Amino acid sequence: MYECSAETGQISIETEHGSWCAEVEAQSCDYLRLRLVTDLNHPLPELPSGEEVDCMAVDVEGRCYARARVVEQRGELIWLKIAPIWTRNEKRRSQRTRADFDVACSVHDRELSGRCVDISAGGMRVLLNECLPVMTRMRVRFQITQGEPEMIFPAIVIHHQPARDGSNRYEVGLKFLGLTPSQGAYLSNLLYLS
Repeated sequence: MYECSAETGQISIETEHGSWCAEVEAQSCDYLRLRLVTDLNHPLPELPSGEEVDCMAVDVEGRCYARARVVEQRGELIWLKIAPIWTRNEKRRSQRTRADFDVACSVHDRELSGRCVDISAGGMRVLLNECLPVMTRMRVRFQITQGEPEMIFPAIVIHHQPARDGSNRYEVGLKFLGLTPSQGAYLSNLLYLS
């Protein structure tokens, strides 16, 4: 997802089909009306009602993220039902634990190998040989300790930076998506015990 202009009040929206900038025309606590900004590289999409999109706004305090569902589209105008809370900079909500285990990241039709640097019940930081854009969706597969079952979770990239060890790798911050309460509790308990 690319960042749109903060000065003009634009937000970025992304679906599995691409990313677009949009100007906010109206907003209530649950809905946004946007005018999509199109160009040669980003032609007008046709987004069906019910499709989920990721939204990102940038202001002087940083990035804000929200999940939304398309209500209706009429040409360049699109109405979205947004999640009730925009999260600022995806701040960590659970304690982080230092880690050192292999992680397999499935991105589209590619499999990337990485090494976990730290993990929490909400996500993980992974060393990868490749920098992945913010909002990239993937499936992560890992095993924290021998004898424990392999874990597989959907995840999304929330930040990235060059590795601090001076190598040509990248530290990629991942947020787990759609964990059930039992999965979250199991992961928290496993991290507490390790």
